[in-house]
Amino acid sequence: MEAPVYGITKPLGSWNPVWANLHVFVEIARRVRRVTRWTDRQRSVFGRPGWSPAELGESDRLRPVTAESYHKFDPPVAQVLAGVFYLILALSNVAACSWPRAAAPPLC
Repeated sequence: MEAPVYGITKPLGSWNPVWANLHVFVEIARRVRRVTRWTDRQRSVFGRPGWSPAELGESDRLRPVTAESYHKFDPPVAQVLAGVFYLILALSNVAACSWPRAAAPPLC
């Protein structure tokens, strides 16, 4: 039995949470603009997921996602940026644990 692959079928290419929620609607709007027949436009909006009109060809159809074909969006992080992040994390932990106990509730 094949293990399931969870997630979206195409990588977003962005960490933007607004784009993560709206990219589906943008893709639907782009498909509606490219189609010429009104019935195909309605099906693009209200049809089943993955449906694509014949006039758009095979390039617009969803392909099955397998563990081998799945590509995770994982851009490289500069070592300096990672170092600054961990330094800020460590300093905030030190500040939170060394704050006077009478002034704040215990965190550590």
